[in-house]
Amino acid sequence: MDRELERLTDPLKKNAAAPPGTIAAAEARLNHRFPPDYVEFLESSNGAEGWLEVSRPAGEPDYYLMLWPVEGVVNVNEIPEVKAASGDLVLFGSDGGSENYGFRRSETGSGIVQCPNVRNGASDDIPRGSSLLDFLRDLHARPGVPL
Repeated sequence: MDRELERLTDPLKKNAAAPPGTIAAAEARLNHRFPPDYVEFLESSNGAEGWLEVSRPAGEPDYYLMLWPVEGVVNVNEIPEVKAASGDLVLFGSDGGSENYGFRRSETGSGIVQCPNVRNGASDDIPRGSSLLDFLRDLHARPGVPL
């Protein structure tokens, strides 16, 4: 795994590597190719969660991040209500509360976005990068982006 990606995810509790074939099967089932560095992450850590150590003003808590296991990504995105609400996104994680993270998969653009659990469309999305590494850099730079 890329050294910077490893450093940025170091504070998280990581799962074991994704079982062989599950990443490709998930991509086929969701009709979406994951960013290469996200695939690399899953090949070494099939999901992770924990508190990111980010620069925050005094008194504000660190930022919680959940990167779901690939099986969880498939399960969440196949829930009819989630599928309807997420539209052109493939959700892959959350802040453990009111925000989700997803890969955009449409003509309107690509990349990773942050969106509320109750999404009213693409206008609610906040761009967070084009790769997992960009996403993590952005979270570290501005973790509490208000919606």
